[in-house]
Amino acid sequence: GLTSVTIPEGVTTIGSYTFDGCSSLTSVTIPEGVTSVKEYTFSGCCNLESVTLPESVTSIKDNAFAGCCTLTSIDIPKNVTSIGRYAFKGCSKLTTIVIPEGVTSIDDWAFSECTELESIHIPRSVKSMGLWVFNECTGLKRVYLDSDIDYDFGNGVEIIRSKS
Repeated sequence: GLTSVTIPEGVTTIGSYTFDGCSSLTSVTIPEGVTSVKEYTFSGCCNLESVTLPESVTSIKDNAFAGCCTLTSIDIPKNVTSIGRYAFKGCSKLTTIVIPEGVTSIDDWAFSECTELESIHIPRSVKSMGLWVFNECTGLKRVYLDSDIDYDFGNGVEIIRSKS
């Protein structure tokens, strides 16, 4: 099966469901110019370990990486403003996520079932967080919170607020 994909330069859109269920896919490189990771683009790619997203990406849509259970890290580009519902649901090997300054909304269940997620940084720019964003993130220990939002991260989670 398909194990590695490098999307060619000049491509600006990758359709919803394009790689949905490609269980043998292990790595993807997306070129500059693509502006969105659409709904279910990589959903169910359970062997996807590595994704390179370009700075041109401004949104990560619903279920974009849901069920990518071997994805260990992802660099969310600095121009992303929204992270959709269930975007990273079930990415059980993710251990750390840095959400860049500029993200204003994180939708319902975006990181639910990321069981090995230990820490996350939420920047000042985040103004809204949906329901159960970190539901069943049983490994979550620390949230670095620069945003002034009030959110229940669950029992036993240490909230470290910025001092500025």
